[in-house]
Amino acid sequence: MTTVREIQDGFEKKMLSAYGGRRSPYEPTSHWASNIGHPCRYYLWARWKKWEEFPRPDDYLLGVFAQGRDGERLVIQDLMKAGYDVTEQEKSYRDDTVRVSGRIDLRLSSELIRRYVEENSDFSVPRYWGIPTEIKNVNSHSYDEMTGGFRFMFRSFRPWVRKYPMQALGYGKLIGEPFVAMIIRDKNSRQTHLLIERVSDYKTEIKQCRERLLYVNSCLDTGATPEPMDYDHIWCHRCDAWSLCPQSSTPRGKNLEILNDEMTERFRELNAIAEAAKPHVSAQTRARKEIREALEKMERLPANVGERVITAGTSLVIEATRNRRGVFVKINDKGGEDALSTEE
Repeated sequence: MTTVREIQDGFEKKMLSAYGGRRSPYEPTSHWASNIGHPCRYYLWARWKKWEEFPRPDDYLLGVFAQGRDGERLVIQDLMKAGYDVTEQEKSYRDDTVRVSGRIDLRLSSELIRRYVEENSDFSVPRYWGIPTEIKNVNSHSYDEMTGGFRFMFRSFRPWVRKYPMQALGYGKLIGEPFVAMIIRDKNSRQTHLLIERVSDYKTEIKQCRERLLYVNSCLDTGATPEPMDYDHIWCHRCDAWSLCPQSSTPRGKNLEILNDEMTERFRELNAIAEAAKPHVSAQTRARKEIREALEKMERLPANVGERVITAGTSLVIEATRNRRGVFVKINDKGGEDALSTEE
């Protein structure tokens, strides 16, 4: 007898294949431009040497990729309707010196863009020249953060956002362009923002990235294995290669254990008070205020929008994140679901 579950399974498989389906793993021949902004040498090395063991994208992530491709097509259509010149879509680039390859989304051009580049560089702009441009379709939270520019993205608490600037700057350096651009679209509202950044403003970041890639390449050639980076909550917490990393066999966040037992118990007590006092606003406010004052004395509150500060003790982790409204504090006790949220 046919069941609804059979129909649902068949439906999901067909829809998955319709928007791209699963890719079979293959041995890489270069570093992907979208990954060169990752600061961990072991991660970049594992992309090559452990490609067969690397976790494959799940159905959700495949859907995100498909939505991104659809979003790019819509952005390009809107650019053309708006009168911009769009050329060299999905053109491939490769640099064998550092073994990086990728495809840039497009080159964007208008009379105003060409004039700006000529006025702000020694570059002689050909008539049909376009600025190398990446398109990013993101949610509303990432949109607000990313429109602040590459400097804000480098400090984001979202690891994938931190990688975006180096992807664009890598293309600019790769093909010798003075400027690069990024079109950011809010996939919920279709708001669209254009960033134009000078490549030479990020010499330090580009140099660090190049040195990291050259080191990884030397390890690939000699058979050596690079050490993973020190545990970093933002990068390691959501790393898709965490199961392959030597750090996974050590206590997570070991280097963040800065709370002694007495402090840990006090934060735990305050968290319990605030949770129990939810119906009583004044008691809850006092508990939250004491938590904030304690973190402030320890200099454990983030100063800039997008920054996150992690404070950890025995079985207790406190995350303080600054957004446009203030500081958001979350306390996780023994890895449970209970958490306290407080804003300025």
